[in-house]
Amino acid sequence: MRGQAAPVKKPAPKPAAKAAARRFHAIHSHGFVRVAACTPAVAVGDPGLNAAQTLALAREGHARACDLMRPALAGMNRLGGSHAQQDVLEQFFLEAAARAGQTADIRLVLERAAGRRAIPLERMAGWQSAARQYPL
Repeated sequence: MRGQAAPVKKPAPKPAAKAAARRFHAIHSHGFVRVAACTPAVAVGDPGLNAAQTLALAREGHARACDLMRPALAGMNRLGGSHAQQDVLEQFFLEAAARAGQTADIRLVLERAAGRRAIPLERMAGWQSAARQYPL
């Protein structure tokens, strides 16, 4: 192999260097947080339109949260965590569905929660108002 340089082998990275690289690429290691932001279309001097645009964006956000969380509800037991942690996630879903006005999702999570409990949801904190407003 005339005229070609032999390939140079790079030394294997040390375990400490690998750990440092993992920490560098971890989003929470730099002190930053993830933020979702949106900007409504507004008009100067029209508070009614501005409020309507802002509320529409908020509803879209709640509906999108439901879309993202819905598939996770079915496999929540595989995600791990205690029943209390799963209950909190279901209540987040319930709140997002209520704010988005998605009654089908509200009923979905209420049926799911009612099927796992011996106590009626109407008597449980966090579920009372939704269970009374949307009886099964």
